[in-house]
Amino acid sequence: MIDYFDASAVAAMLLNERSSQGVVSVMNETDRDVVVSAFCIAEVSSAISRLLRMKSHSREQAERLLSLLDRWTDVVSELTEIESADFSRATELVRTFDLKLRAPDALHLAVVERLDARLITLDRNLATAARAVGVETHNPAEAEAPGEPKD
Repeated sequence: MIDYFDASAVAAMLLNERSSQGVVSVMNETDRDVVVSAFCIAEVSSAISRLLRMKSHSREQAERLLSLLDRWTDVVSELTEIESADFSRATELVRTFDLKLRAPDALHLAVVERLDARLITLDRNLATAARAVGVETHNPAEAEAPGEPKD
């Protein structure tokens, strides 16, 4: 069995956001393989880079966060690549208007479907869409503070 962590969950954990403890708890308590995609790593790296550009973090802080991300990826998680079929499925998902998905979230969902994994996300909209297509989903923020999950 697999737990797939999307960028919202990984970023919250690295940046010590309010929901980070819930993400860490899921990771520590699961008996499933922890998996992230190469796309997730790119998204989290982009978020860290944005913190530097917005001057809310120094270059040293950003480099430390990137180093933590790389170490976490190497030690704790397994990395899965994006396959061409994932892009095709993501396109189908964004064209299903009722799901209200943006392309990055649809790509995460496509990977989760292919892996037959449980999605770990803090993104309420992605979790709702995942459930709508039959994907097992867990939002650690919902367990911490019902009604206040991240969008």
